[in-house]
Amino acid sequence: MRSLSRRSRPGSRPIRISACVALLALALGASPGDAARVDDLPVSAATYLGGALDDAAGGAAVAADGTLLVAARLPGHDPGGVASTDLLGGGDGALTRLDASGRQVLQTVRLGDALVDLDLAADGRVAVAAQGLGLVLLAADLGTVAWHDPLPDAVRVATGGDGTALSVAVLTAGRTVRVLDGAGGLRGTRSFGDSVVADVTVAPDGQRVVVTGFNNRTTSGGTPVQVPFVRAFDPTLTTQLWRAYDWTADQVAAQDNSLADCRGVRVAFGADDFLYFAGRTDGGNTTFRFDPLVIDRRLPSDELVSYDPFSNTAGISGSFAITVFGRFEPATGDVLKLQLLLARLSSGNGNTVVPAAIMADASGRVFVGGRAFASIQERDQQRIAGQPVGPYQSGEAFLLAVDPDFLAREVWTVFTAPGGTQNTSVVGVAERAGRVAWSIDVANDTARLLTVDALQPTRDVGTSAYLATRLWTLFGDGFESGDLGAWSASVP
Repeated sequence: MRSLSRRSRPGSRPIRISACVALLALALGASPGDAARVDDLPVSAATYLGGALDDAAGGAAVAADGTLLVAARLPGHDPGGVASTDLLGGGDGALTRLDASGRQVLQTVRLGDALVDLDLAADGRVAVAAQGLGLVLLAADLGTVAWHDPLPDAVRVATGGDGTALSVAVLTAGRTVRVLDGAGGLRGTRSFGDSVVADVTVAPDGQRVVVTGFNNRTTSGGTPVQVPFVRAFDPTLTTQLWRAYDWTADQVAAQDNSLADCRGVRVAFGADDFLYFAGRTDGGNTTFRFDPLVIDRRLPSDELVSYDPFSNTAGISGSFAITVFGRFEPATGDVLKLQLLLARLSSGNGNTVVPAAIMADASGRVFVGGRAFASIQERDQQRIAGQPVGPYQSGEAFLLAVDPDFLAREVWTVFTAPGGTQNTSVVGVAERAGRVAWSIDVANDTARLLTVDALQPTRDVGTSAYLATRLWTLFGDGFESGDLGAWSASVP
């Protein structure tokens, strides 16, 4: 996606409006360790999109005109009753465009067995990873196919650059990355021998391709450990520009016994041009405590930012998944900010939070989505458009919004409705010009989510897909009086 502002000089701390907000919050009596500022999240719409058969949600995007795009598998179902158009023979894969409010379907096109990911090019064209078809670049109006690269196992897609510098990258389940230009010509291909390659992203200028994942390694003493990596390449994929983490097993063991399994899960370029990373560590003895480029440098507190029990591993025992997310300098791989995110059981011990999506806006506000287990911070106080969330029912979709300085959460919420059993996850988060959209995969036929001004307020049997959106603004009514709980969004 094209960036909306330029970043500061390499290695410097971005100057953000929200940093001033944090100082003002302190003056008004709130500390960085307090709960998220908004516990009642207004949305303009939150809706199911699936039909009677098994559906699945993929990525989401916000177009330049404010309309929303969501990739999915929707067999036999056209959201909103708007007749779909078949491309490349049609199929169960569906790309649906909704108006900016998320309340009206404008069009749906069908192609492939399922659309698992999408990304918007700077010129408005839409790249999709289509199961059974591969990488497909669609015209901005979704009416025609610009080109098609047959790859039956395409799983992730990303775009960067413009015009002759356009780069479209696709990752396959077979751990191959291919980069094509705007006309569909092959710029480069690379097969990876790593245990897992989880994601790929492309810099806004199209001149850097970044991948992440992990390797199963073993120390010389026979201890197995998963070691994450982040690597950057030129668009031909022939030159590695830098790599982060990617240590041997003995090297992480020497980092104060950093033998917790760690994985790279997602990478994305934010609208501020910085590189954002989401990963996981199965315990507190993690390599993420250390500099990704300097193996024996422990991160200081202004880089590994922690301020409460949900952002540090104090008092935990056992092995469970902890999310780690951060901002990196894309030219070098230097880490600028990093933070852990975990849930807490009623006993105080830690519990699992797994990331599946990350994005940042032009100010550096970070959005993370995924699945959380009992319990996120102040879960029993969370509401969606005034509706209290239902009782905890196992792994549930969450959305997190964090200040650019990583010192406070604006929002951390779930979408669980009463009844059923959850197995849901936010799998796509997108932002443009203040409009945020997120997609949720509902991988359980009994799960129920809260809906608001919904096209489909109730769901059918089988698995389902779900989309929500809001216009994210800094201040809301009540700010002047110091009511931090009233900080919210304008919801059209």
